Amino acid sequence: REIIPPSMVDPQENARFTDRPAVVLANPLSQEASALRSTPVPSMLRALCWNLDRAQEDLRLFEVGRTYSPRGEGLPEERRVLTLGLCGHRRPASVHDSEQAVNFFDLKGDLETLLEVFEVRDLQFQPDGERHYYEPGLNGRFVAGGQTLAVFGQLSCVVAREYKLRQTVWLGEVDLEHLLDFPLKARAFASFSKFPAVERDLSLLVPAGLPYSRLVEAVGDLGLGDIQGFRPVDVLPVGRLAVGHYSLLLRITLQNPGRTLTSEEIGEACRRVLAALGPLGVRLRTCARAGRERTVTDANDSFQKLEDKLVRVVELFQQAQGEKRALREELEQLKAELKERAKRSDALERELHALRREREELRGRVEKILQQIDVLTKADPGG
Repeated sequence: REIIPPSMVDPQENARFTDRPAVVLANPLSQEASALRSTPVPSMLRALCWNLDRAQEDLRLFEVGRTYSPRGEGLPEERRVLTLGLCGHRRPASVHDSEQAVNFFDLKGDLETLLEVFEVRDLQFQPDGERHYYEPGLNGRFVAGGQTLAVFGQLSCVVAREYKLRQTVWLGEVDLEHLLDFPLKARAFASFSKFPAVERDLSLLVPAGLPYSRLVEAVGDLGLGDIQGFRPVDVLPVGRLAVGHYSLLLRITLQNPGRTLTSEEIGEACRRVLAALGPLGVRLRTCARAGRERTVTDANDSFQKLEDKLVRVVELFQQAQGEKRALREELEQLKAELKERAKRSDALERELHALRREREELRGRVEKILQQIDVLTKADPGG
């Protein structure tokens, strides 16, 4: 959504985000609007605060405005600038997917989409450490021809607390004065090829300090018309396979609009790509060059060792399963024996109860006999 904030700001607030002085008004209405801004950041932050205070949590705002810088005499210098402000979630939760927060790559992708519209040569992405109001390690800039076209990053936690922002905020600043100097990309119609495309994967070892943009530039400079595209599909961190290198799986798509490519042509294109990447220190991850990396034989040995370990694990698992079955059978036998003993205990209990009842009956009979003897004794004392 577009915002249209005023260009008048507090000069002290403006000075927190730039070294360029603001244009101070001769007769301001208030201290909060006593200068023309020289940076668009305070205006965007205030717009984000206003919306967040009103329960608008998922925000994607932009402003096409101007900044002002004083000149010696006459009117101030005006520069057009595009400002982006993001916070909240990339998309809401649904039955298909959980909600995900906006991150660095969302904002970077938005800026790349904008820059792709223009014919910008030698466009490079670089870390940006000049602006203190961005979080260190979570900021960057796009540079072309020595000029900065855009800077972006996560707002510093210190600044976010001062503005009482409850969410992580991402900002982007695009210098439209420099960007609009580049022409728009010319559009051309190209028919789809009726011949099949072929994909080839190159497992590469890339020096740790080499950015991916250098690879893109090297492959692009080849000018091979059969290469329709290439993209990274997998990466392993530095040191996993080789010291000082990270592993990159590069997938190349080749297609000719007029005929089917032969195996020799595909192999030659891949060799030319590797030759172009060689001066950058990039090499194949698996090859037969001595002293450069593991050979195919070493890889096969490793797979054999893994297979042996897997067989041993299966054997141990089967042994454990047999022991489990034996223990289960022993447990069942114990349960049956306990049931049998319980039955015997119940029978003995019943027999004991019958004996006790019989004893009580005998005791009663004895008492009756003794009573009769006493009666007879009293009736015939001399007999």
